[in-house]
Amino acid sequence: MTQPLDLRSLEQYCETLYNPPNPSSRIQAENILNYHCPTFSAGFGTNSSVSAGSGSADAASSHSPNINSPIEFATSRLKTLVDDHFAAFTAAEQHGLRSFVLQYLYQNLELPPFILAAQAQLFSVITKLGWIENQEFRPLLDHIQVFFQQGVGHRILGIRILTAVTTEMNISGPRNVVKHRKSAVGFRDTQLLPIFQSALSMLQSVLQSQLADPDSEKLKEAILLLMKSCLSFDFIGTSYEESSDDIGSVQVPAGWRVVFEQPGYLDVLWECWKSFSSPVSVLHRAFIRGSVLYLLTFWNKTVSSLSSAKQETEHFIESITVNLSRAYLNSRLDCVHAVMDGEADDPLESEETLLLSLDMFANIVRTKYTVSGRIIVDKFKDLSLKYRDLIQRASALSGTTSPPIGASDVKESLMVIEMQLTWMVYIMSACIGARVMYQSTSEQDHMDGEFACEVLGFIHQLQVWTAQRSLYLASADAHLYIQSSIIYFYTQFRSSYIGEDSSKAVKVYTQLSERWGLNTPNQVLDVILSSSLGNLRSSGDLSWRKQEDQLVLRTLKLFMNLSAGYSSVKYIRKLDTTKALLKNHNSSEFRFLDPKRKSSDTDVGRCRTMYYTTLSRILFAEDNIDAEFWRFVKPWEVTLNQITLAFGGKGGLGEEDIRLILLGLFKDLRGFVTSISNRRQFNLFYEWFYPSYTPIALRAIEIWPQNELSIAILRFWNEFATNKSSRVTFDSSSPNGILLFRETSNILYTYGQSLLSRPITSESTRWSEKYKGIMLYFNIMSVSLSGKYANFGVFKLYGDKALDRVLEIFFQLMLAVPVDDMVSFPKLALSYFSVIDVFATDHMIGMPSMPHPVLGYIFRALGEAIPIYSPEANTSTMACSAIDKIVTFVLNWLIKNKVRKQGDLDIDEMLDASLEVDLSSSTSSTHNQHRGNVELTSGFSSNDLLAKQSQDQYETHWLVEYVLSNKDVLSYLFVVLFQVVVFENRSNYWSLSRPLLGLILLNRAFFAEYTENFVRAQLPDRQDQLRQAISMT
Repeated sequence: MTQPLDLRSLEQYCETLYNPPNPSSRIQAENILNYHCPTFSAGFGTNSSVSAGSGSADAASSHSPNINSPIEFATSRLKTLVDDHFAAFTAAEQHGLRSFVLQYLYQNLELPPFILAAQAQLFSVITKLGWIENQEFRPLLDHIQVFFQQGVGHRILGIRILTAVTTEMNISGPRNVVKHRKSAVGFRDTQLLPIFQSALSMLQSVLQSQLADPDSEKLKEAILLLMKSCLSFDFIGTSYEESSDDIGSVQVPAGWRVVFEQPGYLDVLWECWKSFSSPVSVLHRAFIRGSVLYLLTFWNKTVSSLSSAKQETEHFIESITVNLSRAYLNSRLDCVHAVMDGEADDPLESEETLLLSLDMFANIVRTKYTVSGRIIVDKFKDLSLKYRDLIQRASALSGTTSPPIGASDVKESLMVIEMQLTWMVYIMSACIGARVMYQSTSEQDHMDGEFACEVLGFIHQLQVWTAQRSLYLASADAHLYIQSSIIYFYTQFRSSYIGEDSSKAVKVYTQLSERWGLNTPNQVLDVILSSSLGNLRSSGDLSWRKQEDQLVLRTLKLFMNLSAGYSSVKYIRKLDTTKALLKNHNSSEFRFLDPKRKSSDTDVGRCRTMYYTTLSRILFAEDNIDAEFWRFVKPWEVTLNQITLAFGGKGGLGEEDIRLILLGLFKDLRGFVTSISNRRQFNLFYEWFYPSYTPIALRAIEIWPQNELSIAILRFWNEFATNKSSRVTFDSSSPNGILLFRETSNILYTYGQSLLSRPITSESTRWSEKYKGIMLYFNIMSVSLSGKYANFGVFKLYGDKALDRVLEIFFQLMLAVPVDDMVSFPKLALSYFSVIDVFATDHMIGMPSMPHPVLGYIFRALGEAIPIYSPEANTSTMACSAIDKIVTFVLNWLIKNKVRKQGDLDIDEMLDASLEVDLSSSTSSTHNQHRGNVELTSGFSSNDLLAKQSQDQYETHWLVEYVLSNKDVLSYLFVVLFQVVVFENRSNYWSLSRPLLGLILLNRAFFAEYTENFVRAQLPDRQDQLRQAISMT
């Protein structure tokens, strides 16, 4: 690799890089090219160069018939060099490089579009970075004018270069934000308007020429993209993120107003639109259904900017929104027939896209709400009348066990009307939810009240019909959609009219009182809960099971939403419906609580947990609930007592029955514990659960260690042992904290032993077979060690092995997972580094010793985790925190040792001096086991005690000994941290930089050597400045 790289070899390696025959060839080519063409950015490069590298492009093209790959590589490498080292170039080099790129583009029009785009991007980056220092870069239009004096191809290329520069100026990079903004402001003030005016003039010229050739079409498209880039510019500096999303409004300054107000400006754009050939999609409406979302986006943004429009413009657009509302409403009702006939996909299937569309349509409707809302109400009433007539016809057919003649026609008609009413409920609900509290007028609130009354009337009508209809007249899909729309109505009404400010919604509650006798939010909440409760019950028809599971999930999400607010949960707590539910929470009518009922949908599988999370939140909404708590847990007591008898060989439950019952029960308990938020609540649960039922959890893990039941128990225990909001707090005389950890230790030790003996059958099943359980082990260990409800010194003091057993299994599980797997599985990595961070805080330094393989694994894993990037950066942050705690302890111990031996020293002198200790003459704590044992002092004289204290003071801690004996560990961690801090853009720089000082002070010789090599590897012009900056540390 030390031989120079000739041009032919360069072409071959570039071709292999971009068109590799296999992955290994690509990696080899990449390594060779990185060696000979370094970027001086990500490591110590070399000054090797490509032979004949200064040759011309003409020579290169004559050497090989396919020069695209080398040109693409050279362009990419140049862009990297410019991005990272532009300041090191002289002004002449900057100007020369920019001129060369522009000339190369002008002379090589025949290059593939992707290479031309890459070189235009390179030109734009050079222009932006040199904008402030180089006056010659600023007259951009003058430099590009030569392209406009040639044919259509050159004109298109020149326009695309301008587009690239405009776009690049609008992108804020992670470095030199202030400099970027200065460049962007300068470009905006001097060049952007002339570029836009030039583009507008070229567009007029192209339209007047009336050419119909393909090049003319491409030219018009390129001009329009340039104009769009100009109008999308961040004029006021409010877009801080690099994003491709539209800003949503044109932020042009007042100086641009003359351009928009000049006669014919919009006419030019409309003429351009007319001149484009019509796409095939407009020939058939079926091709353009996907464009509805984009049309709604356009009109939503249009009505959102009405506050700054002229009065006549506002009135005109308001009149348009009425027609838009009518057209969208009719299109949604008409699409029901197309869906029923199988001619179109059902928009109701994708709830996420549906709700996004409804949110935008609601803003359009509320622009002229009194008129548009009246259209919706009239249509809803018309459909309700048709529905009532159909119900009467269907009632005559209902009541028999088998479908009579004509039932299928009635069922189909019912489905059509129900689906159309579903759309109406969705639309009306979205309009209610789009209410802005301090902008809503009394007329708008009145219309919301009408909507709410009509929907509540329909809900009542539907409930009556559902109670008496036969299943052969119903559709499972229609039932799911219509109930989902009702849930959406409840959610939107709650967000707008139930809460602390509900007193301001007088108009709505006046109408609800007149029509339905609902005077207060409490009464509406009672209606919501009582009507939604029916969704938790099952019809018993297996063909409806999938839809009913989805409906249960959506209903429970509604309940969680209703119980989330402080005031609303207080309201709900007082309702008769809620009180009845708390007394009978495990009703047999709630089929989703049946332990034998399974679902492949993981979201549906969490229904039990969600259900009891909500009930727990409601139950504990009041303070004095001791009696109600014991009444609530009574059904669980009965079930757990039966399980206890079954474990003893009594009772009639089989093994599979026990397993399924416990699986559901621990999901229930996990949800219940999740909402416990204070000490009193937790003590109630703890008093009930321990010690009566904790043995059941341990026994279940012993019997079914590799089953989903063990996972459910561990997830419950993770919640149970978590001291959030300081809820796990006991009296000073209570041993409950220690007892809780002892039970946790039994659970972890039993399950950990099973994990260690469990083989991995294949690479694809690593997570489900082993790593998932290890993750839960780490999570429980982390929350237990950081809970601060148990004094862990007590276990050592009295010879209790609870903590030692947990740590022993922890070390073995750690070593059982390869480091690469530990850091590559995100959930496993997060749990591991969380427990390592907690372990390094107090427990690590208090141990009498640790096995060297374990220490080596920990340090390697910490180093491997730092380069891994994630948006949250939690893993690397916790890894850095653990490193900082370890090196800080070692550094403080060495300083303390220095002070004890040499007396008073200035802190600067101490840091400058060597902190090494003579390990050969010191006594390691590893060989002094008295640290881990209790010794009575009655057998020692005062002189013996003083001698023993002196020995303890000068004894080298085992962690200090390990770190000082393995300086390569410090070097490895420093290199990893230093490279990430210097070369990468991270959101957690503070966390990454914290351990650096300790690593430097503990290994100063390596720091000096490494940084000197690092400086020498940089460009010569940058070395002195960099050396000076490093020496300041």
